[in-house]
Amino acid sequence: MREGKNDMSKFYNTAFLLLAFVVFNLQVFTQSVTADFSWNQTCKEFKFFDNSIPVGGTIVQWDWDFGDGFGSSTDPDPLYTYLTPGDYTVTLTVTLEDLITTDQTSEIIYIDPIAEFGYIQICDYFEFLDQSTASTGNITDWLWDFGDSNTSTDQNPIYTYPAEGEYTVLLTVTHESGCEDTVSQVVSFYYPTAAFSYINICEHFIFQNQSTVTSGTLSYLWDFGDTFTS
Repeated sequence: MREGKNDMSKFYNTAFLLLAFVVFNLQVFTQSVTADFSWNQTCKEFKFFDNSIPVGGTIVQWDWDFGDGFGSSTDPDPLYTYLTPGDYTVTLTVTLEDLITTDQTSEIIYIDPIAEFGYIQICDYFEFLDQSTASTGNITDWLWDFGDSNTSTDQNPIYTYPAEGEYTVLLTVTHESGCEDTVSQVVSFYYPTAAFSYINICEHFIFQNQSTVTSGTLSYLWDFGDTFTS
């Protein structure tokens, strides 16, 4: 009976050692990776750094998607310059040497400022309205170029053009970080030339409008001089 107990004891000891060996090897040879990255930013230029942590293996492949529709890289620590300001989702996917174990992470980056403006026009009178935005921080400076050699540093300037024509207006805004963005729009105004002729038969008059304007459309108001209008 004792020999039977000893045999069972040996069996359980052996089974325990075998299980421990299997668990130990699974722990040793299990591979994993946690994707992570950071960056340094200078306005539209970014230097990205891979901070991923591999376990039981080595990272052999990096796939970056810079979130602007066409920018990508396979460098571990790429340098990338965006063409326009905005918000972009950057994604990094890392792969270990078994080419099976991967992980992916994404971060949103912000490029400020974004210049934009609108305007209200009455003939040669323009009220320009700053509509620029910044996701973080503040816009501190505005520079308007009205396209006729005149400028302004007001946020929302009012300007009257001295002569009719077409002008390219530029707005450059500066963020507190020192970064800038510029946007442009073409504005125009033209004075109409009022003219008319008429044919009369006794007290009956047929008026013919001959007014013109270089660009745009006209509206009309006739005053017949006897309190009646059309």
